[in-house]
Amino acid sequence: VNAQTERLFGYTREELHGAPLRVLDPEASRDKHDQHVETFFRQPVARPMGSNVELERRRRDGTVFPIEVSLGPVRTTRGVAVSAAVRDISERRRLTAAAARMSQRLASAVESMDDAFILFDGDGRVVLCNGAYRRLLGVGDEAVLTGKTYEEILDLFIANLVFADDGAREAF
Repeated sequence: VNAQTERLFGYTREELHGAPLRVLDPEASRDKHDQHVETFFRQPVARPMGSNVELERRRRDGTVFPIEVSLGPVRTTRGVAVSAAVRDISERRRLTAAAARMSQRLASAVESMDDAFILFDGDGRVVLCNGAYRRLLGVGDEAVLTGKTYEEILDLFIANLVFADDGAREAF
């Protein structure tokens, strides 16, 4: 238990040393965490942080917060122990939720426009477009255009234009 762990969880080293790991588990996820521990010790291999496993832990004051954990097996004379690095990801979650809300608001605002609107990224792929643009293009509102290139969009547009014959289409 290091100083960062003391700050993160609100316990002193002395309180945590020798205490069962469950003291840091929220009541609702104790069984799930026991399964994670069991799985780790069955196959004790390093698991880096950011491996898409987000957990929750409980502070001394009872508040629950999201974490990421990096695990590393440590072989000792008494068997395998585990070294864990823990990162509080509360701020990341807050920012991710805020970005999702902003993205939804932007999509809603763009969709409410009467004029056709399309946005391409730096690689010339569709990021966002509205129903008015889909109608202009001649495709249904449920058509997925995200990720299509500028050239693919032009092909869709041309495919829905009326020409006297294939030669006129090709010339266009």
